[in-house]
Amino acid sequence: MPYQNPEKIFTFLENRKHFVKQELFSYATDTQFNNYWFFSDLYNLFGPEYVGEHKNIKSTTHSALKPFELQKSLRGKKKEILQPENIKDFYTKHIIPITNKYQISSGNTILHAKGPDAKLSRFICWLIFKRHPHLIFTQLYFMNPNIEYEDLYEQAYKFSRIYLRKNLAHTGRIIHGITSRKKSNIKMFNHLIHETFFYNISQPELKRIYGIKENIEDPILNYMGSDSLLALQKAFSSAIKRNDARPDMRFSTFSELLLSEVNTQRIKLFQQTGKYPEQDINTLSIQKLETELNRKEREFINKFAFQSIR
Repeated sequence: MPYQNPEKIFTFLENRKHFVKQELFSYATDTQFNNYWFFSDLYNLFGPEYVGEHKNIKSTTHSALKPFELQKSLRGKKKEILQPENIKDFYTKHIIPITNKYQISSGNTILHAKGPDAKLSRFICWLIFKRHPHLIFTQLYFMNPNIEYEDLYEQAYKFSRIYLRKNLAHTGRIIHGITSRKKSNIKMFNHLIHETFFYNISQPELKRIYGIKENIEDPILNYMGSDSLLALQKAFSSAIKRNDARPDMRFSTFSELLLSEVNTQRIKLFQQTGKYPEQDINTLSIQKLETELNRKEREFINKFAFQSIR
């Protein structure tokens, strides 16, 4: 599925948002945000890779609503999450199978049909996209009724640091594996990468500049902004791909290649955003950011999990 920019996603979802009829005249309450969306609309925007095949609506939506998935996603905070007494009844509150006229996009073909579709609550829509961490913009859209685009974009940029940091940690472990197999000094290599990306500004100095407490077990990567995390991820991924194509590559060649990629991404970051990595540092750590997002998710669950679109 081709990349969809945030503004397009926001406009599409806003234009296809429906209100539960019996709540149309409920003002000054949370029920006015008790909306639903058609599965076919989500399918056309994101494709089967993210929402499942149109012919499997029931299995896709029911699997997303399993209560244990709610619990697992919130890291042991079970006691802070309200739980349904009747699972079957819980399903029916959020999913209404219907027969609908719609068009389905399949590649370059648009099929017009009348067939199975479903109304999906705000809550089930969030759960469907919760399974795809990089779709944080869409998750936050459903979590924040009536939010303005600019505020949503700002939140998504902020919380995208969480999954980007995890992705960078994964590729970093691959880099370490390559370094280890080539029998080179990982600590020294990490130092060279840092110096290249941050233009010879040491980690202690960066933390001093931003008022971050120095802790050797808490790397500056935990404070980098989303743009910088993505830039370094691109450098790592490119170098890994080139090493995979030449597994017998000498470490000196690999080192030169990776440092060149890191420097290239540093320059591109400035060209695209007007800032260098050392200017893209946050004082809020990834751990605290994750705690904040988990709290928001618990609040959302307890507010919307038991609303019904029937």
